[in-house]
Amino acid sequence: MLDWNEIRTRAQQFAKEWVGETRERGEYQLFWEDFFNVFGIKRRSVALYQKKVEILGSRRGFVDLFWPGMLLVEHKSAGKDLDAAFTQATDYFDGLKEEEKPRYVIVTDYNTFRFYDLEGERGMGEFGITQKEFTLEDLPGHIRLFAFIAGHEAYVEKGESPAKIPWEDVKFIRGQEHGHVYRLEFEIAGQEIIIKCSDVEIFNADFVLRKMQLATRKLIDCPYTGKHGKQNWLPGAVFPWLEQISTQHAKQENRSDIIRDLIRDFASKPIWKESFDGAFNQTRDPVKEDSTIFMPFGGLKAFVRKAMGADTGERFLTTVLLRMNARKIKKGTGRNIFYALNYDQLEDTTTGDAGIGEEG
Repeated sequence: MLDWNEIRTRAQQFAKEWVGETRERGEYQLFWEDFFNVFGIKRRSVALYQKKVEILGSRRGFVDLFWPGMLLVEHKSAGKDLDAAFTQATDYFDGLKEEEKPRYVIVTDYNTFRFYDLEGERGMGEFGITQKEFTLEDLPGHIRLFAFIAGHEAYVEKGESPAKIPWEDVKFIRGQEHGHVYRLEFEIAGQEIIIKCSDVEIFNADFVLRKMQLATRKLIDCPYTGKHGKQNWLPGAVFPWLEQISTQHAKQENRSDIIRDLIRDFASKPIWKESFDGAFNQTRDPVKEDSTIFMPFGGLKAFVRKAMGADTGERFLTTVLLRMNARKIKKGTGRNIFYALNYDQLEDTTTGDAGIGEEG
């Protein structure tokens, strides 16, 4: 482990070498290789480039640099809007598993660094957000912010505690539901913000509050999170319209349970075949190979439609399959779409968290 004198000397040399660089794609990976070397760390040992993530609204994004559970970097070319870069960076959180979500976010255009500690000055498990902005030339003076890279104890620069936004300054404007995505508009201390949540995340008060604070980059003094009142915060205190949405959500979950049982019924009596080259209806018949059941999507849709007396809709049926951890593949001579399930898991597929959204 390098001492701070050596790290500061390396940071000075790094700043001199990179001052004046402007191209995002042309040099940014070399930039971060050299940055990690300031701390005596090989970048490839902890972080990767262009991590693909699924963003709410069926979009895909690529994180410029990602260290799971620790750091996310959004790197722009010189002069680009760093506020927009931070919004882009936090949008990636929707596509990350809980254990992958980083504590630190950095956005930069080479010349300016913005460093965010999402746990801030209030410690683990709280929602403080510390933000520091400085130029590349001033990096050596702020180098201890990056103690986590060097393996040193996390460091907090001295300064005043950030002011909290009082709860009465948080006003809900409107909400819109688009499939499995909820778009929420707020006015917070005079600033209009928009956040997006899935149909699971929207009922988690702490998650929504964190989204609000990331969007405003300020602490919000919310009395409804934590152990007391957490369950009543969303439907009662902020947006009463969710009471209706909550009812619809419950009906949808009941419908999901029915379809889940129908999928099990469809998969429970497969045709035994050694391969997909045999004489059977590839678009209708479920097939078992070893310990896996392959269900043709066309046959499954027809089975569910007949049992329910109505068309369920491909999107909803696909969502239930994904929740059951089913895998979408193409097989057979006609390259038909199948969903594969492990036979041993057919009786235990109600708690899968494979995701809520588009088919893969």
